Amino acid sequence: MDHFSEFRAAYENRHGIAKDWKQDGKKVFGYIYSGVPEELMYAAGVLPVQLMESDEDTVQKGETILPIFVCDYCQSALGQALTGEYDYLDGLVVTDACANARTLVRAWEVHGKTPYLYYFNPPFFKTPEGRRYYARELVRFRESIEAFCDVQITNEAIGSAIETYNENRRLIRELYELRSRNGVSLSGSRILEVLRAGLVLPKEAHNRMLGKLLRELPHEEKRQEGGIPVFLSMLIFEHCMTADFNLMEMIEELGGLVAMDDVWMGPRYYSEPVEPGPDPMKALVERYLGNVPSGYRYPLKPRLDWICDQLDRYKIKGAVFVVPKYCHPYLFEYPYIDRELKKRGIATLFLETEGSMPRETVRVRLQAFMELLG
Repeated sequence: MDHFSEFRAAYENRHGIAKDWKQDGKKVFGYIYSGVPEELMYAAGVLPVQLMESDEDTVQKGETILPIFVCDYCQSALGQALTGEYDYLDGLVVTDACANARTLVRAWEVHGKTPYLYYFNPPFFKTPEGRRYYARELVRFRESIEAFCDVQITNEAIGSAIETYNENRRLIRELYELRSRNGVSLSGSRILEVLRAGLVLPKEAHNRMLGKLLRELPHEEKRQEGGIPVFLSMLIFEHCMTADFNLMEMIEELGGLVAMDDVWMGPRYYSEPVEPGPDPMKALVERYLGNVPSGYRYPLKPRLDWICDQLDRYKIKGAVFVVPKYCHPYLFEYPYIDRELKKRGIATLFLETEGSMPRETVRVRLQAFMELLG
């Protein structure tokens, strides 16, 4: 029985789902990067959808506007705006995550058709000054949404959105724990299918699907154990999951087991819920400044410490880092992390992506890496 077809179908119909949401006069905002506080948009009746990379044609379309040194993800996002795929968006929220994101939002402002654009600018450090600044930024973002949507975002609505999103994080965390605890037949690639659907679905719908999946999976036949535990760090789903290429499945075919990942919509997303309290805005500040360290917003040491904690917890033998070409924050951090992991006896494999990954080339490198680990 294929428990994951519903998640795949939702992702493939992501544009249709967003258009259906608008039937009742509600709005859809696109966003980039998990640092955007979706709860504020959801509290206003807005559906937040993550912009996803599309095919090579959209990348080439984006290259007609953006410089060649901008990553494929941003090129493809703008390309889809130029071809009309994202014409249904009422708004676009871009986080100040990197130079490429800043370039994208300015180009979208000139060439896109989206009526509402917001450049969300979070702090980079979790300090008292950073908290105060972030609190002011959240107020500005809230007021901007209220003005554009002509709604009042009440604290009660924010609290309700927080409950919905916390439930989503809890279910995703349970999915990861179920896999590691019981060894059910749940590959890393299947987890990514579940996560990917959550980027484009209303959270209530995704929660229902997750609940059903979690009820069914414990009755599945157990998977065979014995794969070499591998840690996988990557940003862009589409670089690792296409119609004819799946990096996680390839790792598992070659004798590995993706025991833990650093997908931005995985542990970084579910590990820290928003703590409920009388002031939901303050709770959002604490959550979004305190989640898993990423290459975009933190000094390298806290991020290295988090990675090492995962390696110890899951008894990882090797780490695979998949980084888009021209992704400066993650290209910058890799030499340091590579050096420190090797000091701990952890082998690493670096895969730089540009467009679709060459299947056979990647397979040869992965096979050699798995033989090294074995």
